Amino acid sequence: MAGTSRIWPALVVTIAFTAVARCIRGVSRSGALAGALVCLLLYLYAGPGAIAALLSVFILAWVTTRFGSSRKLAIFLLAAAASLSEAAADTVSSEVGQASNDQARLITTWKQVPAGIDGAVSLQGTLSGIAAATLVSLVCVLGGLLPWKWLGISAVAAVLGMFADSYLGASLQRRGVLNNDSVNFLSTLLSAVLAFVIASA
Repeated sequence: MAGTSRIWPALVVTIAFTAVARCIRGVSRSGALAGALVCLLLYLYAGPGAIAALLSVFILAWVTTRFGSSRKLAIFLLAAAASLSEAAADTVSSEVGQASNDQARLITTWKQVPAGIDGAVSLQGTLSGIAAATLVSLVCVLGGLLPWKWLGISAVAAVLGMFADSYLGASLQRRGVLNNDSVNFLSTLLSAVLAFVIASA
């Protein structure tokens, strides 16, 4: 869960990010509002690292719109958006799943397990993760990073990556083959690859 020590830094970073984005005309008014919400949530639940990823994607999008973009670069930005959406989905689903009273089940066997263990999934956590993936993908569209036609690709790739994270956690992390960082990296990478492949088809 987000600690109270993160609230003020999160607000400061969110306000600064939104103000700069608007000043350089990097996003529309609606995009700025949506981006502020995502920025705040990412900082509270995922920490400064997630904001660094969000900032990197925003800078890439801004540079692309200023200097022109090829289809390859556009697809690269889609992959980046899917990765960011997956990271948000994984974080939110884990936090909500552990905080809720829903029964958690192991994704590989569907046996009931305590919430919070590697590979455990719950209804509230899953729905929250899907909502987070969709919201971040929507912000990428509103911010000019993605065209509307790719909103679904980004969100779906992110959700599939979220499920892959749970599967890897249940199958390999529980056995000690992978650690948490490796699982997060692979699931994020999978989302990027899926988005890239679908858009390139």
